[in-house]
Amino acid sequence: MFNDIGKFVGRYFQVLAVFQIAWMVYTAIFLDSLMIDFSVLLLFWAATNLIQHNPTARKWTIGLIVLSLITLTAVLIIALFVGPERMTFLIGGRPVKNPSIGFVTLGIAITAVVLGFPLALLLTPKARREFQISHY
Repeated sequence: MFNDIGKFVGRYFQVLAVFQIAWMVYTAIFLDSLMIDFSVLLLFWAATNLIQHNPTARKWTIGLIVLSLITLTAVLIIALFVGPERMTFLIGGRPVKNPSIGFVTLGIAITAVVLGFPLALLLTPKARREFQISHY
């Protein structure tokens, strides 16, 4: 399906980074909220190194995505068992206080899919071969 997983995932991260930059500009101009997201730098770093098939970047990317998914799972568990009443989310620089459980679940589900897709690709045997890693 994918001829070059490293290049595809790298381009995917570049697109995410550009969307994040566009969102920062949009919120600064139209919502009067300056929010600088430094994860853009991490996305560009990962993208560049994955396109170059750097095995260390693949390992770090997998680790960071797994850590993010664990954090999302913890937030969802807290929301389910403690309740989201004391949670606050920032969307476009605007706080959303006391979100519903559906709002929390939807946000986490969307984020998990966006992160899980490249993770699934990077864990395939084809990706392991591309990055010349015989085991993980």
